[in-house]
Amino acid sequence: MRPIFAVMLLYWSIMACPHPSLGQPGRSYSPAQGLSERDHLQKHPFTEAHQQGFKAVEMDLFYFQDTLYIAENESQIKEGRTLDRLYLKPLQRAFPQQGQRSTTAHFQLICRIRSPFEPTIEVLTRLLTSMIDQLSPQGGITIVLGGNIPDPNAFQKYPLYFHFEGRPETSYTQYQLMRIALFSPNLKDYSRWNGEGEMLRKDRKRLSKIIEQAHRIQKPIRFRNTPDNINTWKKLMDLQVDCISTQRVVELADYLRTGPL
Repeated sequence: MRPIFAVMLLYWSIMACPHPSLGQPGRSYSPAQGLSERDHLQKHPFTEAHQQGFKAVEMDLFYFQDTLYIAENESQIKEGRTLDRLYLKPLQRAFPQQGQRSTTAHFQLICRIRSPFEPTIEVLTRLLTSMIDQLSPQGGITIVLGGNIPDPNAFQKYPLYFHFEGRPETSYTQYQLMRIALFSPNLKDYSRWNGEGEMLRKDRKRLSKIIEQAHRIQKPIRFRNTPDNINTWKKLMDLQVDCISTQRVVELADYLRTGPL
């Protein structure tokens, strides 16, 4: 790996999702490792997770008539529930431009694209023009694209402030890995565990292999669509995942502050 690639890869892995030490036994967790999944369903999108100390939120993004709405499909579109109003403007207020080059002040915005990629990315690029200096790699806000994203061979077509979710089954070049913010596999693709009791040994081995694969290339990993309870959170921490996804933002934050040893 060329030196500049190595430096940039390390930088982006740090900015992508807080992980005190990738895969290190006995690591500590805090609300900074919380990720608000489907954050747009919260009573106060972005604000709730940010106030609880989370460093990442995920929401559905849908293009319609030159506007980006926070919705899974056209039928869910509601007036005023736009990306700009619910997320970009609050992010700009929460993370002012000054001092954003420090990795100590960072936040990850995961946009799960539900509409065709090209018209969506065109409008998103336009919306981000006024906050370029706040976006990584220059600033502390990381924009991550998931859902309907292009083939990795096309990553180079898009501005460097766009990062992508990785898929465990995909092989990436060095450059493509630089554009991967984190791996976000769907737990249901690997296990039918319902979050109660113990996970099947074969499922645990399967998940451990995926986590080790991500950590081997210095990338953080989280699982989507996990059961949302304390037992699951604890099992995921035992497996050394880097972010805990939840829709129970306050409950997870409280647990991460007081529960884990």
